[in-house]
Amino acid sequence: NWKVFYFYSQTANHTLGYGMNQFVIDHMSAEGTQAVIDNWEKAMDSDPELKSLYEQNGGSIFGDSFELRSSLWTPKMLEEFKTRRGYDLTPYLPAINNDLGSVGDRVRDDLYTTMTELMSENHMGALQTWAKTHNMTVRYQAYSSAGSSMFELTYPALNIDIVEAESYAMSGTVPDSYRQLSGIVHMKKDSIYSAEAAEIGQDDWRETWTDTQLKSGGDRRHMGLMYYANRLFAGGVNKLVFHGSTYKFSDTENTYFPVTQTWPGYSAMSALSYGNEWDDKTPMWENVDIMTDALARYQMVLQQGQGDVDLAVYRSLYGKGNVRSQMTDIEKAGYTYDYVTPTVLNLENAVVGEQDGQIVLAADGPSYKALVIEPMNDGTVPPMPLDTAKKILAAAEAGLPVV
Repeated sequence: NWKVFYFYSQTANHTLGYGMNQFVIDHMSAEGTQAVIDNWEKAMDSDPELKSLYEQNGGSIFGDSFELRSSLWTPKMLEEFKTRRGYDLTPYLPAINNDLGSVGDRVRDDLYTTMTELMSENHMGALQTWAKTHNMTVRYQAYSSAGSSMFELTYPALNIDIVEAESYAMSGTVPDSYRQLSGIVHMKKDSIYSAEAAEIGQDDWRETWTDTQLKSGGDRRHMGLMYYANRLFAGGVNKLVFHGSTYKFSDTENTYFPVTQTWPGYSAMSALSYGNEWDDKTPMWENVDIMTDALARYQMVLQQGQGDVDLAVYRSLYGKGNVRSQMTDIEKAGYTYDYVTPTVLNLENAVVGEQDGQIVLAADGPSYKALVIEPMNDGTVPPMPLDTAKKILAAAEAGLPVV
């Protein structure tokens, strides 16, 4: 018996949505990102004064989470795959969307690795290089919040100046979700780990520092801004970028968003039912500096020195992984931890050393006292590259506790 498969590629025809007809670029091709850069350069060159102000200010180019869905491809995929993985993908194309046992698992893993590398290098890396020419950095949420994703979380951080997480898309009511990226931040010795903080859906204008009064009439008093801030700090974040905007629309004739010109006025975020609005129409505005001054001091302290973490927990997942909805047993036992991946363990400083007479991993960084290999749902050891397995074995033989 035979099964016949056929494959073709075409433009995805994806647009930004919300009434905006601009097409989404190919994030895995250098040409796609160059089109964006050329557009930005043209805009900046048209206003020399604004360009000068950008460069004097410095700051960061911000990339929001890329909502890229399935069935992604790029024109040079087969060529890049063979160069990077060492074999031709063509005979194995049916494995992309079909269960072909261990062969299929291997092919999909190789494909997703290739996709992650292409996006990281051709998109994030290209933006990073361009930003430096204008005295800027890149701050990026390098993941998709549109369901499952085929891009690994930590590899893009190698081409990002400031790694950013977010409360909304990362199930941000538990610190565990932010630890998916804290390991790469600590191992890179980044001074900043930022987060788009405390955004909520469907309850615009209703979130305060201490609670949220739901439109539904339900009671969720623990979901205020400080609730999110404390959990972000516990998960390794040390810079909060509160979600929302400070501006209002008056000319909405050609916008997609529904127009409501009643008090407190029209704003893009409230039109989408997302909090928050940071202006004098917010009841807490008169006292907002009391809280933000305190948060600024917390962040100043957290941005000093080098993070020191008890445990490195190994996992290798694509997209945002399975996060715990409650405190983990590790936390209850009093330990801190980061998630680490093959990308993290492949860094030059991911070597066994000694600190205060104790064998640790990355002595000049987070100095993990042990490596915990997180089991799969069936209790088995998760798959890992051969080089990663050899490195873990060598670490154990050098005296690092591996559980």
